[in-house]
Amino acid sequence: PRAPRARENFFFRVCHKMANLDVRVISLGEPTALLERARRLFPSASVGVRRGIDVRGASVRSLVESGMITHGAAHVLRHGRKWHHELGSKGGIGLAHAVRLALQEDVTRPLLLFEDDCVIRDAAALVREVETLCAHAASFDVAVLGCRLWDRAHTDRSVPFLRPPWVQLRGGRFFMMQCVLYSPTGRQRLAAHLATHPLDMQIDALLSSLADQGTLRVLAHVSAALTRQSLHVSAIQETLGTCALCMVHPVALKTFSSAVALVAVAAACAALRR
Repeated sequence: PRAPRARENFFFRVCHKMANLDVRVISLGEPTALLERARRLFPSASVGVRRGIDVRGASVRSLVESGMITHGAAHVLRHGRKWHHELGSKGGIGLAHAVRLALQEDVTRPLLLFEDDCVIRDAAALVREVETLCAHAASFDVAVLGCRLWDRAHTDRSVPFLRPPWVQLRGGRFFMMQCVLYSPTGRQRLAAHLATHPLDMQIDALLSSLADQGTLRVLAHVSAALTRQSLHVSAIQETLGTCALCMVHPVALKTFSSAVALVAVAAACAALRR
């Protein structure tokens, strides 16, 4: 009996401090369960839905002419991608521009942005991390609460106010953005970039690139302990789960054994598309 009351007291003490926080769920439909949970976890925040932008019915040519994507992105959409950072489908375009609209709502407040496929695994820990981050909003632009890293060699683990598995991205790339906190400065910087630059890669890759250039200060919780993506074929993905073919570096094709492995991987990926 004491444990539930203790949890309620914890959320009351923490959440009333975050009345200045915006919380949005990006979805093409009605994310009822996730939206209600967000309201319970952050009762003092402004919680709502940011409608996704569905451009899946638009032609690639019209997306280029409208300035939404680059010619390079158009080529990938027409002929297929080789890397995870490339746009694998039109769903990734709609997601990026839905993020832009959510960022532009009010750049003076921090924004916690969920994708509708987010699964919250440890609610109390998530709220604590968001509270800590909001208290240090001047020290970062973007904080990804649950992701994977492509390259761990280019990270700085000495984030002064956070414990591992938090890292500061210094290069390389991260995957997954089902739960992301933007500081007011981060909202302003990324919103301005998305409003003035046609999209040429997936948004997580874009944030990784901006971090590498020093344009954005990106923190990442490299774990699925707080949140994870649900296993499904989303509007962004064309296949279920990871595309192993995108993990094969072109240099690997120089050896016969790697070439044989590539054929096997390609066959597996093709089977998933059926």
